Amino acid sequence: MYLGTKTMTMTAVSKSPRTRWALLLAAALLAGCQASNDRDRAALANGYSEYSAHQFGPSEQAANDYITKYPKDPHIDEAYYLRGISRLGRGDRANGADDLRRAIGATQRSDLRAKSYRTLGDLAYDAQLYAAAASDYSQALQNAEGAVPEVRVLYRIGACLQAVGQWDHARSYLQRAADMAGSNTASADDRNLRQRIVNRLNARSFSIQFAAFREPTKADDEVKALARLGIQSAVFKEVHDNQWLFFVRAGSYPTRLQAESAARSLLAKQPGIVVVP
Repeated sequence: MYLGTKTMTMTAVSKSPRTRWALLLAAALLAGCQASNDRDRAALANGYSEYSAHQFGPSEQAANDYITKYPKDPHIDEAYYLRGISRLGRGDRANGADDLRRAIGATQRSDLRAKSYRTLGDLAYDAQLYAAAASDYSQALQNAEGAVPEVRVLYRIGACLQAVGQWDHARSYLQRAADMAGSNTASADDRNLRQRIVNRLNARSFSIQFAAFREPTKADDEVKALARLGIQSAVFKEVHDNQWLFFVRAGSYPTRLQAESAARSLLAKQPGIVVVP
């Protein structure tokens, strides 16, 4: 599943990686049915189909029924995974994350571990728990077993490492992400992400951003206005959405936490400020 920042959103069924994963698991369950619990495994497989149709309540119930009835079954890992992503679909992040961790602990399958860690990384990233997110995303990469890394995962690892002040370490991930996003085989989503990756790659610290303008003269006027308030700032030029923008920023902080701490002291008089790399 691909989550946006701050708010989890479900993508279209035909395009969602988590949906494709759910359908594959459902097919695997049906293929491995045994006479002793044929109907229950089919019900669990159907739960993945319900999840794919965004019927999160029924899919959670199907997983919960299986977990209750077969706590030692070889497919318990898939049941925990289904219940976890179903709970996340309903907005229950805490219990959903617990189930994903149970799936990781119960499984011998690296692909299921990779998917679970990937989703845990998204949850930690959304909660601004950057060290935890970097660890989970790294585990997802390690368990991918030679599969081509996702550009977005590499980008997010780099962003997380920057957030905790590991700028040099972040560069290797961001460079890989930029190279992949710029390749001929990159998806449209990855190509659209590339400029953000490059901007991150070129950054060396966090700053407090006061405003953004299309005209450089307006940015210069903002710098002068801030100077009258005793705030020393400068103009930075970057490409965003294929056009030049002029940003007014101040300060240089090695970690996001330090930048946010400094920004809080200015929020009362400058409510529109944000922290950026």
